[in-house]
Amino acid sequence: MKKVLCAGEALFDFISLDKVKVGFSKSFEKRVGGSPLNVAIGIARLGFKVSYLTKLSNDSFGEAIFEFLSSEGIDMNLVKFDPKAKTTLAFVSVDERGIPEYEFYRDGMADTLLQMQDIDKIQPHSYDLLHFGSIAMCSYPVANTLWELFKRFRGRTLISFDPNIRPQLVEDMESYINMLEKILRDADIVKMSVEDMKWLGWESLEDFVKRFKREQKVTILTKGKMGSEAIFNGEKIFQRAYNAGRVVDTTGCGDAFMAAFVVEFLRDGWNMESLKRSLDFASAAAALVSTRKGAAPSMPTLTEVKSFLEKRIELGEGML
Repeated sequence: MKKVLCAGEALFDFISLDKVKVGFSKSFEKRVGGSPLNVAIGIARLGFKVSYLTKLSNDSFGEAIFEFLSSEGIDMNLVKFDPKAKTTLAFVSVDERGIPEYEFYRDGMADTLLQMQDIDKIQPHSYDLLHFGSIAMCSYPVANTLWELFKRFRGRTLISFDPNIRPQLVEDMESYINMLEKILRDADIVKMSVEDMKWLGWESLEDFVKRFKREQKVTILTKGKMGSEAIFNGEKIFQRAYNAGRVVDTTGCGDAFMAAFVVEFLRDGWNMESLKRSLDFASAAAALVSTRKGAAPSMPTLTEVKSFLEKRIELGEGML
């Protein structure tokens, strides 16, 4: 069975039950979240072994996160605890289109304090893939720690990266961009949103791939209801978005897409046909999440994704 290491933030999303800005909401639903954490849950529910690397608080939020991940079968042996720090909190409101807005409470929180000594015993050969990214790259010392982990894994194990850029959280913009560009050049699989690519200053996926010399690597651009596109071995392909029902919340859709893609791609092989099937599989997973309240609990199971795709094929709406 394939084994994946996911690394990054671990937090609670407080999702507004009112379709207004966060500060005006009167009620929230609490859910375990954080982009790499969501991906870890998604990968585990799709049938792979997953280890998670982060630092947690000893507060009740940290305890709840640890219990939730453990209940999903995630290997927690790499998780560290900081008795003095608190847990990151993210408040999320979703507008009428299902687009989320975030407010983070993150300064000095436990998941930002992962240190170099916390990764000393991690061996790249123990894993088939490392996945990381998102807001963990915005704060220190965790950003430097994950950068060191990336360098250790680079060229030894496949690496997937989702920048999931939140510029309002970046502590040192120059260092952030410098680190980000090196990762974007060397990661085997990069998935970006349209917003990520625009923030980075690129108008097309082709230009981005050329700039970072990613012709032989996998680069994916997700475009919401417009589907996704990917370039691999110099060839570009498109994947439509699926409709699984009424959109409730798009929080976590990109993470479900990422989880499903790497699972199918690792299972199926490093080739163009595998890429096409993996994009289709990922599109189905993201569609299912859009019909649910977001964050980690919304990630679909392997049975759910397969069932959805089988129904699509029966309706004559199989993979393009």
